[in-house]
Amino acid sequence: MKKSIYEIILNSFAPDECYFCQKLGDPICEKCLESRCNFGNSLSRSNSVISKEFYLSKRSGELQKIVDEFKFQSKRQNAYYLAKLLSDFLLSNSEFIKNHEKLVLIPVPTLSNHIRERGLDHTELLARQLTKNLKIEKSALIKRMAKTTQRGKNFKTRQIQAKNSYEFIGEKLSKNKIYVILDDIRTTGATLNSIANLLHQNGAKEIWAFYLLQQEK
Repeated sequence: MKKSIYEIILNSFAPDECYFCQKLGDPICEKCLESRCNFGNSLSRSNSVISKEFYLSKRSGELQKIVDEFKFQSKRQNAYYLAKLLSDFLLSNSEFIKNHEKLVLIPVPTLSNHIRERGLDHTELLARQLTKNLKIEKSALIKRMAKTTQRGKNFKTRQIQAKNSYEFIGEKLSKNKIYVILDDIRTTGATLNSIANLLHQNGAKEIWAFYLLQQEK
């Protein structure tokens, strides 16, 4: 991974420690990165507007820490490793390989005040790394309208907020493309379903979802 000058200087004073084996050097050392290739799950949902979902793991252990520090503590280098783990899984998946050229990645928009607070748009950063790894198209088709946050809300509140939080800003969608919503953590599915419904209403015939972690209920 190519590091910024700031990250190189910071690492010289306080080197990263591998999340899995605690070896000094990188957030995930080369040995652990290779040995963690068993991460990855997929779901088919025949009765849902989102027909397929792909994610790394349940939200627990080292992966939870990697994602939380990336999202809430602005540890931007974690995007490289999370994208690497997800990309390796997808590139070994027959459904992804078969439909690779049809895919259009759509990152869930991050709240603007969260971007200002954290100094990065974590979903966009992850999306850029994934499109580079997977060589797929990315498009900003969804705009965030509301300033409400889903964190800490119950199921009913999440559903109501998500329904009114997003707006479609693209043109009529192609029936021959597969539109893939990218998010960090799936909890109730409210965000994914809200965006999927917007895409479906504007012409999308097949919709998938990529996310990093599944929050256990």
